[in-house]
Amino acid sequence: MGGDGKVMKLIMEGEFSSAQVNRNKRRIPAKVLLENSKRLNEVIKTRGGIVAENGHPQLDPKDPKSMQRAITASFDRAAGLIQHLEFHPSKEIIYGKAEILHETPCGQPIAALAKRGLKVGISSRAVGSKGFMGPDGITVYPEDTRIITFDFVENESNYGSVLSLFEESYNSLLDQYYREQAVKTASLFDIFHKHFK
Repeated sequence: MGGDGKVMKLIMEGEFSSAQVNRNKRRIPAKVLLENSKRLNEVIKTRGGIVAENGHPQLDPKDPKSMQRAITASFDRAAGLIQHLEFHPSKEIIYGKAEILHETPCGQPIAALAKRGLKVGISSRAVGSKGFMGPDGITVYPEDTRIITFDFVENESNYGSVLSLFEESYNSLLDQYYREQAVKTASLFDIFHKHFK
């Protein structure tokens, strides 16, 4: 927040995922990306965003809590808020935008690096059945693959998944308050018409 009562907003955008073979010799089919982008956008509309963490959670197959962490986005490790995802059929990629939460401990390093021009890596975190490896050594993700979120990473597996700073702006606290009130009013309006109209 600035000294004049304004709130800084950092938006990054770029390619979040692709149907092409990645560095790990894995590939997510375009159909799976399309279905997941639609589902995640519904979550964004309902919740106002999807939490992105600073790095993927560390997994320990012997620790149930560790595995549980992998399938949920932690508020404690929140570094960003994914605001929009869009699947482009011609390029077979998911393009998206995310706000960097510079106020959080995990978001501060991302914000500092982005403001200095660093293109930040992004990587999907997904669950599902074991993929099928073909004779070419490429593993294809199955149709039940469910993307939980996308996390900021140093070494992205997808070649094009690096985000650039799209917008740096300042919004007044009063503007932010009115936006929040508008959302609440709209929600109450919807509830009233759903149950009493």
